Amino acid sequence: MPEPTPLSVVRARFPRTPESDEPALLVHADHLDRLRDRLHVDGLQDVEPATTFDPRGTDPHD
Repeated sequence: MPEPTPLSVVRARFPRTPESDEPALLVHADHLDRLRDRLHVDGLQDVEPATTFDPRGTDPHD
């Protein structure tokens, strides 16, 4: 099974995301990958997040 694209991941939650958003989503996904590569996960063991962002209900295409 092929790896999902950034556009397909976004469309799973926001189905009406236009094709024109794909280039920006690819750039954003690449940026997140680079940030993850630099993250020192050992220091995050047993640490709870201060806040949680829940984007449900914020689809600007509604």
